[in-house]
Amino acid sequence: MNICIAYFSKFGNGKKCVDELSALLEGKGHSVEKVNVQETRPQDAPRADLYIFSSPTRGGQPTGKVMGFIKKGSFPENAKFGIISTGMDLSTGALNRLEGAAEKKGLQKGAKGIRIKLSGLKGPLAEGYQDTLKSFAEELG
Repeated sequence: MNICIAYFSKFGNGKKCVDELSALLEGKGHSVEKVNVQETRPQDAPRADLYIFSSPTRGGQPTGKVMGFIKKGSFPENAKFGIISTGMDLSTGALNRLEGAAEKKGLQKGAKGIRIKLSGLKGPLAEGYQDTLKSFAEELG
């Protein structure tokens, strides 16, 4: 399966999650391409079977950069998506907004979105985040 992981990471926590998830998925035989939404125009996102969007949260909301990437992107018919949010707040507001934006673009949910808790505003990632990523990778296929 071809997978595109589109992410934004302010303090490096999301990037660390994306790198670990990428390694897990590649270990299962998938082709993974990571794109930083600050460096890639939504129109230039690679074609994939599955898109994973990763965003930090602030006040329970995803970043505008990831939301804009989804809203302006052009995705293949029948492509699936997954969501990762990182932050101190584990409410579902950010996940719901990101999932809603992806579904409006015609993407189908490939797995239940995950929230990765931070120990502080700038991190580090809370204990157990690797187990959450492993479960997410298993659910994705």
